[in-house]
Amino acid sequence: MDVSTVRRKSTSTIASFLLATTLLGVTAISSRAQSDAQVRPLPAVDAVGAKKFALSLPIRLSPDAKWVTYSVIDPRRQPIYGALGNDYAIITPTGVVMTVATSDVWVSSLETGEARNITRGAGASWGGAWSPDGRSLAFYSDRDGAIRIWMWDAVTGRVRRLSEVVARPFFEFEQILWHPSGKQLLAKVLPEGVSLEQVLDRVRPELSAAVGTATPNVRVYRSAVAGRDSTETALQYSAYSGDLALIDVKSGAVRRMVHNIKTNGYWLSPQGTAIAYTERVNNHSSVQQIFNLGVVSLDDGKPRILASDIPQPYGLSVSWSPDGSQLAYTNAIGTSAVAGSHPRGDCFVVAVTGGPSRNVTPGSHPPLARAFDAPAWDATGKWLYLLGGDTLWRASAAGDPLGMVATLQGHTMLQIVGRVGAGTLWTHGDGKAIYLRVQETATRKAGIAQVDLVSGSTSLVVEEDRNYLNSVHGMDVVGNTLIRMAEGAQVPEELWVARGPDSVAHPRRLTHLNPKLDGYTYGASRLVEWRTDDGVVVHGVIVLPAGYVEGRKYPLVVRVYGGDYPSRELFWFGGYGVGQDLRQLFATRGYAVLIPDMPLNVGTPMADVEKVILPGVNKLIDLGIADPDRLGVMGSSYGGYTTLALVTQTHRFKAAVSMAGFSNLISKYGMLLRGGAAGTSNIELGQQRMGVSPWDNLTRYIDNSPFYQFDRVETPILLIHGDADIAVEPARGDESFVALRRLGKTVEYAKYAGEGHGWWGFTDSVDGVERTIGWFDKYLVSAPTTSRR
Repeated sequence: MDVSTVRRKSTSTIASFLLATTLLGVTAISSRAQSDAQVRPLPAVDAVGAKKFALSLPIRLSPDAKWVTYSVIDPRRQPIYGALGNDYAIITPTGVVMTVATSDVWVSSLETGEARNITRGAGASWGGAWSPDGRSLAFYSDRDGAIRIWMWDAVTGRVRRLSEVVARPFFEFEQILWHPSGKQLLAKVLPEGVSLEQVLDRVRPELSAAVGTATPNVRVYRSAVAGRDSTETALQYSAYSGDLALIDVKSGAVRRMVHNIKTNGYWLSPQGTAIAYTERVNNHSSVQQIFNLGVVSLDDGKPRILASDIPQPYGLSVSWSPDGSQLAYTNAIGTSAVAGSHPRGDCFVVAVTGGPSRNVTPGSHPPLARAFDAPAWDATGKWLYLLGGDTLWRASAAGDPLGMVATLQGHTMLQIVGRVGAGTLWTHGDGKAIYLRVQETATRKAGIAQVDLVSGSTSLVVEEDRNYLNSVHGMDVVGNTLIRMAEGAQVPEELWVARGPDSVAHPRRLTHLNPKLDGYTYGASRLVEWRTDDGVVVHGVIVLPAGYVEGRKYPLVVRVYGGDYPSRELFWFGGYGVGQDLRQLFATRGYAVLIPDMPLNVGTPMADVEKVILPGVNKLIDLGIADPDRLGVMGSSYGGYTTLALVTQTHRFKAAVSMAGFSNLISKYGMLLRGGAAGTSNIELGQQRMGVSPWDNLTRYIDNSPFYQFDRVETPILLIHGDADIAVEPARGDESFVALRRLGKTVEYAKYAGEGHGWWGFTDSVDGVERTIGWFDKYLVSAPTTSRR
């Protein structure tokens, strides 16, 4: 799941100026300072083992703004659950989604900086939520064999289990919510009368009997709907099912309010009198996800549907009005490669007492809907604020005309700053000013802007060479305190705190997650611009080698992922694990790394790959950075496909690594998971960009499958795959290896037992990273090569 992806407009004049003053003008002082510093390779074991924030989980300030809680992933604890079978490649045996399987709940004091790991590796723990009085912290944990809600006492430091009821958060971002009284909690729990094993079976249905019994050992699949099937079938939808329940804090007693619904979005009204929720509706004919919006009163306990058939990515864009009388929500059909654009993206308001929903954003405007953001109410409950690209809009719940409030020239508006999950604004000056997270379009600098709601004037409070992590959950505010996640191109991710709007520009670092990453000289990132063979202006990130010396040519590794726009992550420090963006692991070893934007078209993704990448490589050669005789390319998942597509069309790369990749769109079209899911819609309408079925245009599938052009390959290729991968099943890696070996190509295949599409076990992840680096060292550093264009 990607949070708040925004395509940015380019300003060619500014970009050209930046290119001249950065890439071509890396100053002599900077070069000497870097070269004088000690440059050491960052050890893979330290990088892969580095702790990181669980980015899909919110950071939360305590009500008194003295403490903050956050969830931290420890890769060193990652087990290989896939060794138990492909069933556990995404969900652990206790029902925990793999993204938080090694998470702990931490708290830090904003006054002293003291950091405490309050769960200390006891199972998977995540999602801390403060009580209204700040004395208790509730969180999820499977420490006793199933996901339950636990409580940490901030005074005594003791941890206790709240109730025996088993919680059922399918996505890690599904929240624990406190009732305003502090006496109850709202959470999604296992459906009444259903065991954990039965719920897991809905993800991996066991339709066969044990061998040796009198019952046939068979699994039967049936076609219920003609035409396209979505990546998620009805069986998988049922895995989202749960009961919304109130749990008494003292006794642990459970009151089930809504039974057996497919939901991951629910909200308590500000007064604690009602619960709003979205309920997923099965939709077999499209990749679009549809929801109903319901409400249940705590008095009568009778659920009612207020609005139906709402298109949203996750069913999370809903917010209560301050008086609890209305709900606001947006609609947005997710962008597909074929559709190419969002629909209008309107905002609607519906009364809790019932009646039709009202579109409060009629007329012309940019799409105002976002996957994780909800409409933000002002304190009066009259106005709703929404973002549309580079503009801020104000809608009226009372029927006044929609209006654009503000814009900030050269910037994209990414987030309205406010309390996490509250749908409210962080205001200043008697509510007359609000704050936005923004990004400068040409430089990709991150910033926070202040908007005067009366005049519409907008000013930058801070703009810096940083990336603010997690666009929705990566900030929180209480009173005059703002805390945010941030990283830099040469600075790993940390939490930064500011007391009062006046100190936002000068935050104080609060955390220090990874001391082992200190003391290294890291590569600097720059923005580079070029034109594709079709004349389209694109951008990319070039990470210079640590200790970069101007005029020296370096081996270049190009990290590719077709259709992505990573230039927005110019100030990203990079990932650490296998298949991730290993920019600093390469930079500290003397490599330059290019991470390009990659626009692709429907029907021609394979040809587009070459048209985009090779001109970018030529640009770095012309700039004197890349050695034309030492070029490598790598990618994971669709990036693995992109890598294989590239090396079948050019011989310029001397080494390639494809992790979890695929080469044959025809065989991938026929992928069938144990639960009955298939990815045909994704191939036709989504990432693979075919636009049609194989029966409609078989030639298109063949022309865009590297498999059928492997006889052209001259580049040595390393294939890496997990044999429990259910996103790109290992058979796709097998067939690429078999074909390349049959053709006598230089190919090596590393297949890891029990590993899935991500979240690998620590030892295997270290090995995969070291194997990747070793492959490029062998062909780009150790062995002499000759240039071919």
